[in-house]
Amino acid sequence: MKDKRRATGMKNELYVQKYLEGDGYVVHRARASLIKTKTSVFCRSNDILECIDILGKRKDRKILWIQVSTGSRKSEKEKKILSQDVWNPKTDEVEIWLCFKGNLWKIYKLDFKENKFVEYKKIERGKTFTINT
Repeated sequence: MKDKRRATGMKNELYVQKYLEGDGYVVHRARASLIKTKTSVFCRSNDILECIDILGKRKDRKILWIQVSTGSRKSEKEKKILSQDVWNPKTDEVEIWLCFKGNLWKIYKLDFKENKFVEYKKIERGKTFTINT
């Protein structure tokens, strides 16, 4: 079960990475590290700031910090990101990308004034739509 979730997570992160690279971003993706003991092997998360999977940078744009997850884990991810008191609205864009059944993505952006995430974009079957907020 964990291996399937890990594989799905890696696949989703790769999708977001390729999407951003296609939009001109240079991307850094946090990758889990394998730890081997005498009797077993396990995986340890290497999330940036313990809550970010992908960091994107494009000239003349704010730094893009992204957490990638599945739809059912939105509130958990929001709490984790908001618990970090490091975000600066002048230099940072913080997003949560949620994947639903592989072909629908909902993208939430941190509204710094309200200190909450609002949906502003979705990707459905490869087409990007802006949500009017």
